[in-house]
Amino acid sequence: MRALTIARPGNASVKETELRVRLELRGLPAFEINYVVPGSAYDSRTEHTVDLAIAKYRLGLEYQGGQHRLDYRQYRRDHEKLGALAALGWSVFEVTQADLNSEEALDRLAMRVACVIAQQTGKNPRIARPPYARIGRA
Repeated sequence: MRALTIARPGNASVKETELRVRLELRGLPAFEINYVVPGSAYDSRTEHTVDLAIAKYRLGLEYQGGQHRLDYRQYRRDHEKLGALAALGWSVFEVTQADLNSEEALDRLAMRVACVIAQQTGKNPRIARPPYARIGRA
């Protein structure tokens, strides 16, 4: 039932959906899907997008599948985008399958996201233990 409350259409990949849901279950604010970053574009004038974003904190997540490492043009394009977003004050975290393979890795990522938010809000960074992590435990 909880998954239905955070289900949303529009993700470009199953992995991005998995990432978003698993981070939101840790108590992070809702992420916008395929967010177009105002004022940021490639030389071709195609606007930069971020897979998952919390725009008011200039915070983004980019899921990097295998093609992002194997295709040099894709790698260069990603590198250019990340540099442009950093110049605009964005914190963008690159996420891979290795991050999704471990609850501990996801906790670390969630805490990094929480720290970026905390720097801007002045509140202490906090994450929650996802409800499924408590199943079967006393």
